[in-house]
Amino acid sequence: SLSFDDLGYVDCGYNPNLNSDNSNLTISMKFNVEDVEDISNPNLIRKRENYDEFNGYQIRIAGSSYINPNGITIIADGAGSGNQSGKNIQNDSKVAGDDKLHYLTVTYNVDGFMTLYLDGAKIDSTEIINVESMNNSENLIIGNGHHNSDSGNGTVDDIIIWDRVLSYTEIQNNISSEQNISSNGMLVQYKFNAGSGDILYDHSGNGNHGTINGATWVEIIYGCTDELA
Repeated sequence: SLSFDDLGYVDCGYNPNLNSDNSNLTISMKFNVEDVEDISNPNLIRKRENYDEFNGYQIRIAGSSYINPNGITIIADGAGSGNQSGKNIQNDSKVAGDDKLHYLTVTYNVDGFMTLYLDGAKIDSTEIINVESMNNSENLIIGNGHHNSDSGNGTVDDIIIWDRVLSYTEIQNNISSEQNISSNGMLVQYKFNAGSGDILYDHSGNGNHGTINGATWVEIIYGCTDELA
């Protein structure tokens, strides 16, 4: 796992295949984040400039400025120069500050709905209507806070992005075992298992390796309270 605090982030570079215009997407990851109610909306992942007038997508934990502090906020934004045409999910399920490892999946169907799954359960969905182009030239960034400020303290692991909408069964299989993860349509797969160095390796075979900036490698066994175990 990688541990993020302050301005820690991973820059995964630019890949046009990660744009979502006219393309379905699924994003999945594991994360554990400390309480963020007093800071400003730390990001988990984004392919979108942090200022609201730019199009793209991002997943972040809601901070003090949101109505759902410590919940999940997903932005799929076709906005440009103040012309908002995006869709957001602001779910109030508390996922920060609970000392738990969560499994998050977001599916984006250009002809239907954007859906949030948390720990395998479907918890929120919004219809995709009249969202303008979300294409951009931004790099894919893991971590790094809202407006390049707080990232929040926590860990991120096992990030995968596909160019299709995974079925509910596939989402469940991904959670149950790494061996069950489908490679069909996989764009990036970050296993976070190098344990050292400043490169985050992409295991999808597509070579989308990331550069680690200010984040540190850690090994965490969740549910274990014995520091000597």
